[in-house]
Amino acid sequence: METVPSPVPLDRHTIQSRIRELAELHASIGNDVPELTPSDSENLLKDFTLDLERKVNQIVSECSDVGSLGAEDFDTYYEQLKEELNTVEAESTKISNEIEILARTNVEDSIQLESGLERLECALDFFTSQGLEKVKAPTYGEVEPNLMNEHVEHKLELLELEDQIESNKTTLKSLQDLDHLYRWFDTIEQIEDVLAGLKVIAFTENCIRLSLQTYVPKLEGSQKIEDIIEPSVLNHELLIEVLEGTMVLKSVEVSECEIIP
Repeated sequence: METVPSPVPLDRHTIQSRIRELAELHASIGNDVPELTPSDSENLLKDFTLDLERKVNQIVSECSDVGSLGAEDFDTYYEQLKEELNTVEAESTKISNEIEILARTNVEDSIQLESGLERLECALDFFTSQGLEKVKAPTYGEVEPNLMNEHVEHKLELLELEDQIESNKTTLKSLQDLDHLYRWFDTIEQIEDVLAGLKVIAFTENCIRLSLQTYVPKLEGSQKIEDIIEPSVLNHELLIEVLEGTMVLKSVEVSECEIIP
């Protein structure tokens, strides 16, 4: 009588290894900043500074003739600037809210992932204690219906464990993406706080050097704003440094400090 081939032994060690890998990755979230390749870091710095330079140059161009405006025109222009400022502040608030949501989601997903890993470990320990690692299919004719059903159920449960592991891997990847996005928004906000009217001079993997111009109107005594003919220009140089392989701001240095508060 022909016999049914024995199934491949269940690989408990592989499942344990994958659970351990997930646990180690989860433990590292929040302790280590997601690493960027040198090219990624350079491209992010370049894109950000070029975009900021374009916006600042546009503002400088629009404000170049402000000294020739009359009192009424100046008031109109001032109101326009206030509206633009309100728009920027609203956008900043929106981004802050999004960051808050991302941070909250990060925490919730982290708790869910940790709980899922604990359940996986407990389930695998239980299956191991039942001797499932050595379960083999008996020859045809010797199989008892209850034993076969139990064997099939165990295999289905292990397949379910593997599905949960894959699901947890997806959750972990989302946590890493959220963490990086949160840090990137935070870095941009810090850089924007110290930059205005700039030109990129040079940049490397973790440093960027910029030329900064500050426009200060010349006011003497009771001179009015509409009497301004030309603004004075102060030149500075900024050196911005981020942590190697990341976008986390490390230091900002200003040479020839002539900035008027």
